[in-house]
Amino acid sequence: MDIRNKHREIKEISIALNDAEQYSRRKNIEVHGVPLKDEENLMDVLTEIAGKLQLSTPTVETVSTAHRLKAKEGKIPPIIMRFRKRDDRDKWCTKRTTLREEGIFINGNLTQYAKQLLWATKTKAREKNYKFAWTRNGKVLVKEKEGAPKIWIKSGDDLYQLK
Repeated sequence: MDIRNKHREIKEISIALNDAEQYSRRKNIEVHGVPLKDEENLMDVLTEIAGKLQLSTPTVETVSTAHRLKAKEGKIPPIIMRFRKRDDRDKWCTKRTTLREEGIFINGNLTQYAKQLLWATKTKAREKNYKFAWTRNGKVLVKEKEGAPKIWIKSGDDLYQLK
């Protein structure tokens, strides 16, 4: 095997590994921008957010775990929630734009690879005047304009196909 084949094989394995890790996060969301309170009860905080989203109160039957993630100095640590059912997670994602004006953002829980790929895709999309770059179910997608076909970006190499 030559070096090019080895590089291709490593890339394919890396993508497969990321896909497996992303699959394990499919029931998770991250909630950003919720101020940290001393001795907060996260279920109370999430109940308040659910009320604003007009969703049912999260319970131990619907949420398997919720906690704050680490954050950089001076930043508000995001909350990560793991739902027992993906349908419940999807309800939160569907209503996520409701809280943007309050500075609260709800996102899928992406792997580090997917976060970096999304950032690179958004940068390239701006350069190439593409209107949309987003994630769905942990996959990075881009679209040139309304009505144009979606392009699935699996790796940085796929960004070269954007014209």
